[in-house]
Amino acid sequence: MSNAMKISKNLPLLILLCLYCLPLLTQGLNQNERKPYIVYMGKLPVATTYAQKDHHHNLLATVIGDHQLARESQIHSYGKSFNGFVARLLPHEAEKLLEDDNVVSVFPNKLNKLHTTRSWDFLGLTENVKRQPTEESNLIVGVLDSGIWIDCPSFNDKGYGPPPSTWKGKCGAGKSPVDEEGHGTHTASTAAGVAVKGGSVYGIGEGTVRGGVEGGRIAMYKVCWPDRGCSDADVLAGFDEAIADGVNILSVSLGGSPKQFFTDPIAIGSFHAMKKGILTSCSAGNTGPSIHTVQNVAPWILTVAASSIDRKFITEVQLGDGKITSGRSINTFSPEEKLYPLFSGAVPSDPSSCDYDSLTNETVSGRIVYCPDNANNDFFIKQLGGAGSIVGLADEIDYSTPTIIPGVSVDADTAGKTILSYVNSTKNPKAVIRQTTSTTVPAPFVASFSSRGPQSITSNILKPDITAPGLDILAGFSKLTTLTATPLKTNDDTAELGYGSGQINPVGALDPGLVYNMSTNSYIAFLCKEGYNSTNIGAIIGTKGFDCSSIASPEGTDGINYPSMHIQIPSSNSTISAIFHRNVTNVGFSNSTYKAKVTTPKGLSIEVIPDTLKFSGLNQELSFKVVLKGSQIPTKNKILSASLEWNDSKYSVRSPIVVYKQ
Repeated sequence: MSNAMKISKNLPLLILLCLYCLPLLTQGLNQNERKPYIVYMGKLPVATTYAQKDHHHNLLATVIGDHQLARESQIHSYGKSFNGFVARLLPHEAEKLLEDDNVVSVFPNKLNKLHTTRSWDFLGLTENVKRQPTEESNLIVGVLDSGIWIDCPSFNDKGYGPPPSTWKGKCGAGKSPVDEEGHGTHTASTAAGVAVKGGSVYGIGEGTVRGGVEGGRIAMYKVCWPDRGCSDADVLAGFDEAIADGVNILSVSLGGSPKQFFTDPIAIGSFHAMKKGILTSCSAGNTGPSIHTVQNVAPWILTVAASSIDRKFITEVQLGDGKITSGRSINTFSPEEKLYPLFSGAVPSDPSSCDYDSLTNETVSGRIVYCPDNANNDFFIKQLGGAGSIVGLADEIDYSTPTIIPGVSVDADTAGKTILSYVNSTKNPKAVIRQTTSTTVPAPFVASFSSRGPQSITSNILKPDITAPGLDILAGFSKLTTLTATPLKTNDDTAELGYGSGQINPVGALDPGLVYNMSTNSYIAFLCKEGYNSTNIGAIIGTKGFDCSSIASPEGTDGINYPSMHIQIPSSNSTISAIFHRNVTNVGFSNSTYKAKVTTPKGLSIEVIPDTLKFSGLNQELSFKVVLKGSQIPTKNKILSASLEWNDSKYSVRSPIVVYKQ
């Protein structure tokens, strides 16, 4: 029995899969050194006798010219949900493979990064809300991440029966699926962890920790590794396995710099998932608050930004003169003394004055040390025997991170100046860092680190799609580590470019009234309208030589039945003009009438044709169009935000309408 199987023996409903070892995928250093390439061959052949590994080997041998070297170069074969392989190639060999009729695309293997209690109550999905336990227990959430710590109480399987008959997966042999970073355990328990009462971080933020689908099952695909990150090849292998295994939804909290869909493994893998009716939910990224940073922007992906809940972790610093200032951290340490000596390592004329090499045991030992922006400050201070760490940050601080010694991050312009002023006013400055407490605050707002749009890959698609809590969230952790939506706000001027359609409403999503349906063909037609050529489209959908003339051309500015409406216009344009064609399907009352309500800013006119939708049955589809006209966006603004709401006696279905000046 493999290690993976031994680990999962006591938790039969937790499906663990460990993919191949990432050190095999080390990048080559020059044109004469082999480096990993992904050779994508599209959909699986119909023939039942197809021997994929032999075919892949023969292709390689033909290009390389040596069977033994081809065998040594081959790293992995895909063949459960789509066709392809990973091999170490020279650049000219990669180009030669593209000439083969069976090969759709070839692209270098690159690395992606992981995107790093009360949240469900805040969203309205309380413990007392009416659940559907049978349906939930048959829901399998596939998670592509850093592995899982199965002994976490969030994954207790007491009372569960066998997996549903649709599940075809099994634990894979190989390296351990245990989570060494904590990220995978966190995301998995947030999605489908069982309720654990009394959850907290050493008493901070105590409450019931639970997932959105408490009765669901988790299939973990370990595609990320501490020393190598998350390679394209591993991520694509995760999709290949998960789709074939029969997951119902995929959670992918990782990504890299935006790239064209035909070289993006997450876009390609999620397209194959979409064809099987599997929704892929991806994080928008952690590189905000700058615009043009949003990741995972394919229209068949649900792109989720990070927002706050109504809880905030606060850590107070009391100075020797009695003044109290505060900042953000998760400081679980209780002070052993009333006050500690306070030392400032900040020297305005020397930006490196707080670097590790500049600090000494003599100046740091037994003291609380104040330093300007330094991400590893508490680690350095602990090594030098310091009693605590205060970091003054120039950027906005709206999230809390754990510290390995008493520590806190403060705003350099406010609390930081107060601390420095006190240090410079006395010969023996002292301070104490209090243990973190939680408090209730107005919410939600978009996290400063959450990546913002607009996106440049497909400029008329609004991304991110929605927001969900991503600040100060308690979830399961690994012991190896120490669309219905609600409008919300940002702490900057990015508006819908930060939060999309708004905060996710999980209860409302169960009974939305109207839905915007999209099919595989509608996505392909959209790609054709976007100007993708047959080669590029084939690289996404897995069919070489696709002809756009074989599919009906979509109408409207964006050419897709998306629930939001977005247009980017050049700054030189003097007017705004756009038409959006949409279809909605009635899933509410059999006989219902919806009336349009439009909210528009000054300078923009919006007409909805027709402005009334009368349904006579369930699953009936009706069409409408939205016509935008307006003068140039004012110089001081880059965004015009509007909205369309369809209302009947019970339901309100809202779509944001966003015009962005490039």
